[in-house]
Amino acid sequence: MTGDDRLAGKTARAILRWFDLYIDEFNEMTRRARRRFESRDWKGRHSDTLERLDLYDKILDRLAPDIKSLIGERVCEKSLWTSIRKRFSALIEHRFDADRARTSYNSVTRKNLLHGRN
Repeated sequence: MTGDDRLAGKTARAILRWFDLYIDEFNEMTRRARRRFESRDWKGRHSDTLERLDLYDKILDRLAPDIKSLIGERVCEKSLWTSIRKRFSALIEHRFDADRARTSYNSVTRKNLLHGRN
């Protein structure tokens, strides 16, 4: 296994951990929303709704520096991102939420390729 293969695998696993964290936090907010509805906590429910809307970008913003740190100067190298995508696809192949995971991967890629040089 080459250094690029190891880097691609490590990065793909980091992106998958980010996606799993997003799903876990989203599900926790959803459970909390039910409790708030049942207890008629309308202000809390409203706050949860706003937090849920911001969650994806918030977690993506936390991941971006980690990915940039992991990849370093190669953050905008498209051939590396192609390898990462192949590794990521293999990791999510049998997941029921593979489509959402792929969408999240694309968000990470876009954020890093568009803003990676900043």
